[in-house]
Amino acid sequence: NKHIQEKELKISTLEDKLNIRLLNKILFAPGQAVITSSGKGVLKSLANELKKVEGIQISVEGHTDNVPISTKFHDRFRSNWDLSTERALSVLHYVLGSKETDPTRISVVGYGEYQPLADNSTEEGKAKNRRVVTVLDTDVEGGTGAGLVAIIEIVALMIGDIVQCYSRRAYDDPQPVVPGLFLQRGCPKSLYRPGSSVDVVV
Repeated sequence: NKHIQEKELKISTLEDKLNIRLLNKILFAPGQAVITSSGKGVLKSLANELKKVEGIQISVEGHTDNVPISTKFHDRFRSNWDLSTERALSVLHYVLGSKETDPTRISVVGYGEYQPLADNSTEEGKAKNRRVVTVLDTDVEGGTGAGLVAIIEIVALMIGDIVQCYSRRAYDDPQPVVPGLFLQRGCPKSLYRPGSSVDVVV
């Protein structure tokens, strides 16, 4: 996937939460909260997979750099808080707009410029700070973490392929799962086959 190669989409985990981070330059034009055509292409894959998942809490977070809103946009955005929240809402409506999505498990927040990932004194740092993050709370406190594994597989499907295999020892010599195969407990596994690009899951 072009956008993964360019490191514009990043996946990370923290405290049983899966973070999917998209840099704003592939989603929005400067000073705008309308998703671009290229951004819709990236979000479409994410939307299709998230609709298959039930029982998880989803938060869409908007972030900006520390550059003040241009005066020509003041009629719509008073501050970076407004812009970050509006962008998060745009992603929410596009990704989770299906009527089948339970609205009680979705939230939106705009952090403006106040949770930077990088130093705003450089253009590269500012670019990293302009982002939208979809946070999936994948497991209850004290749980097994099984939800996290399931979500990682769903995200992997966006950038590669997941197949079921059988291996008696770790992932050595994986065999396809076929009807009539005798399975020992713990031996059926999921095997990830990367896509044509370099896939990085941090």
